[in-house]
Amino acid sequence: MSINDMLEAKRPPSGRDRKTNAAENLATAQRMRSDGASLAEIARALGLAKSTVHAYLKQDAL
Repeated sequence: MSINDMLEAKRPPSGRDRKTNAAENLATAQRMRSDGASLAEIARALGLAKSTVHAYLKQDAL
């Protein structure tokens, strides 16, 4: 194993770490919305942008 191979092996994975998947976020957003939470409250709880929460809920309504 060369030095370059060892350096490559120790690099952390590139890209954004996805903590949860979209299906879990959608289910949580739906539950919170039915409980009367605002888009801003849902977004804060899930760590998402309000526009993302809005898109999740709008997509599900179709």
